[in-house]
Amino acid sequence: MTKLYKISALIIATGPMTVAIGITFSHTIEIVSVSLYVGAIYALTFYTFRLNFPAVQALIVRIPFVVLCLTILGSFLYAYGNFSGNTVVTIPDMLDFHGFLNCLLFGSFTVIGWALHVPATKQKPFSFPISNIRGKLKKSGIPHQGLVDGLEDYVEVRKLPIKIVDFYERTENFQLFASVKWKIWFKPLAFIYQFASRKIGQLNLPFSSSQMEMTGEVLLVDEQLDGRSKPRVWKRMIGTETVFVAIYSKHQSNGKTYMNIALPLPFSSMHGILQLTVKNKGLHLTSNGSGDAGTYLALGRYVFKLPLHENFIISERNGNLMATHDMTLFGLHFLHIDYDIKEKTNSEPFKKY
Repeated sequence: MTKLYKISALIIATGPMTVAIGITFSHTIEIVSVSLYVGAIYALTFYTFRLNFPAVQALIVRIPFVVLCLTILGSFLYAYGNFSGNTVVTIPDMLDFHGFLNCLLFGSFTVIGWALHVPATKQKPFSFPISNIRGKLKKSGIPHQGLVDGLEDYVEVRKLPIKIVDFYERTENFQLFASVKWKIWFKPLAFIYQFASRKIGQLNLPFSSSQMEMTGEVLLVDEQLDGRSKPRVWKRMIGTETVFVAIYSKHQSNGKTYMNIALPLPFSSMHGILQLTVKNKGLHLTSNGSGDAGTYLALGRYVFKLPLHENFIISERNGNLMATHDMTLFGLHFLHIDYDIKEKTNSEPFKKY
């Protein structure tokens, strides 16, 4: 999968939203977003001509893309007319030309073409435990001291500074100060998403890059309610707004222990299955690893792997803990968070190993 393909797929996936923003607020945004959308469609059309199909299927699959390359020019001309003030294509023209041909040739030929030969799936069912909790977590138990009971279940703790081990095993003893930095290309989406994230109280990161304190608490969760082993929720807040509600558990697969984190969403849950390693006395957690590692969406009895990855690195510098959290979508970096992690003055002393 080339970088051009990933970028094109991302543009097409977000295109309707960015075009709608342009139509609503700015003709400049509209012409730029439509131009990118047209370019992405042409790029994907190029890729379809590089794929190998049986002769009849090749013809039927490629016809819709060629038609789309022609009809999408109507959208570009319409956007250009709005931008320049000189009408080139009207909405009735779009209905007669763009809509009719897309419905007849693009829609029908695409369904027929791909139905002629459906390749056998190579996907194996995911077998790791999934949280049963959906929507807002309404029940939680007593306070618990850490995200994990023993970090040695995941890595060789003797290779790590004791403060990193203590942070995961005695999380309540630490304060977090976060600075969120959205990539410029993702900021329009982040701005729109925050209206939904505030309402659901999940993945509700601030739009500002100023450093802010994240307060929170770790509470036990009923195993029967969640369905996984020894779950505990870490609820993080900035001020009075909930930022994350993450339910931590673990599972083993092929001799490896993974951190199994569930983020409840409306009617679903997102799971980050993280692989832990020690590098240069720092702890690395990543969803972009081997085996079960990945980011998944659980919807009903179905589990889908998402093109979303996170990488978290925590290290000790001059007696203080520092951490970075980076996220990518379709391989494109869209979020970076810097954390300063400070021990509370009234915290319990470190355990000895």
